[in-house]
Amino acid sequence: MDYRAFVEEQIAEIRKEVGEGTTINALSGGVDSSVVTALGFRALGNRLKTVFI
Repeated sequence: MDYRAFVEEQIAEIRKEVGEGTTINALSGGVDSSVVTALGFRALGNRLKTVFI
């Protein structure tokens, strides 16, 4: 599997879904929410608002 291509595809999909908007996500500190937060930040930068729960 080409992991770099997978990451880039996910980033493109996030950008497509969010468009020019802002989004929020919850970060628990686990692996799943940490990966989602990292991908979201790479895709959206400061337009991703993360809440640590």
